[in-house]
Amino acid sequence: MAITVLIGNNFVESHNADPIATMAREIDTMTLSERLSNIETGYGQRLAGLEAKIDLILADRINSNKALDMVTDVMKLIIQIQKQNNELRTALQVLQNRVQSENIHYDTVASVLNSKVDIINSTLQNQIEVVNLDLHTSLQNKIDIFNTTVQNEISTINTNFQNEFGNIDSTLHYEIDIINTTLKNKIDIVKKEIGNINTTLQNESSKPVAFSTTLSNKIDVFIVNYKIIFDNVIINIGDGYNSSTGVFKVPYQGLYVFHFTIRSEFYFVGDLVVNGVIKRHNYADSRGRSSFRYNSASSMVILYLNENDKVWIQTSVPGKNLYRYNYPGFSGFKIA
Repeated sequence: MAITVLIGNNFVESHNADPIATMAREIDTMTLSERLSNIETGYGQRLAGLEAKIDLILADRINSNKALDMVTDVMKLIIQIQKQNNELRTALQVLQNRVQSENIHYDTVASVLNSKVDIINSTLQNQIEVVNLDLHTSLQNKIDIFNTTVQNEISTINTNFQNEFGNIDSTLHYEIDIINTTLKNKIDIVKKEIGNINTTLQNESSKPVAFSTTLSNKIDVFIVNYKIIFDNVIINIGDGYNSSTGVFKVPYQGLYVFHFTIRSEFYFVGDLVVNGVIKRHNYADSRGRSSFRYNSASSMVILYLNENDKVWIQTSVPGKNLYRYNYPGFSGFKIA
C-alpha cells in the first residue's frame, strides 16, 4: 500500500512496508492505545503538511483578492478532512472497545483500518490534486489576463506618448522657425540701422564745423549772468552759431575747441558756459591804471560735446565798458 508523506513542500508516495500491518504484527509489544495514538499522529502530520502547502500557495501564488474563493474551498476541504479524522477516531474507539470486549483479532482490525486509511488517503490526494490544478489554472489565467492588460496599457501609453511628443515636437519646430525668422529679420534691421548710423557718423565727423565772431558795439554796463551777444559773424561753417542769441548749438557730436577774448577799460569777468554749466573763466581788469586804460584777456578750452548742446559767453559779476570792434571775440571749431 502507498502512504503519502510530506517532504519539504510536496506530497510524495512511499511504497515501503504498511505501517498498520506492522503495528498489527507488533501486538505483543504494543497496546491498542499506543497504536491509536500513532495513527492519530500520522493523520496530524498529514493535516500539518496540507496546511503548510496551503500556506505556501497563499504566500507564493495568490496575489489578488479574487483568489479568496479558492482559499475558501481549500479551507472547506480541511474541515472535511478533520471531520473524517474525527469519524476515524470514533471508529477506532469503537473498534478498541469491541476488541477489548470481544477479543477481535488484531489482524482484522488492522485490515479494516488500513482500508479506511487507503480510502481517505486516496480521496485526500485526489482532492489536493484537484485543488492544485484549479488553483494553478485559475492563477495562470488571471496572470495571463493581467499581463495582457498591462501590455495593452503600455502599448496605449506608448502610442499616446509618441503622438503627443510628435505633436509637441512639430509645434516646437514650427515656433522655433518663426522665432529664428523673426530674430533674423530684427537682426538684419538692427545691422542696417547700425550701418546707417555709422555712415551718418562718418559723414558727420567728416563735415567741418567752425565759427568766429566779434562784438560790433561797446557794452557800457552789464549785470550778473549777462549773455554777451557777439553779433559780427566772420565765419559760421555748419551754421551752429546764432548771432541773434549769441549761442552756439552743436550740430554734430564730437571734440570741439573754444576760444574767447575780452577787452575792458574798467573791469570784466566772463565765463564760457555749456548748457548752463560754467566751463571756463576769463578776467580783465584796468582799474588803477593811469595810462592806456584798456586791458585784454583770452581763454581757450577743449570740450567733448553732444549734438544740440549749447555754448555761450556770459558775465560773472556786474561790470562796464566791454570794448568793441575786433578786440573781443568768440570762436570755436570741431577737431574730431
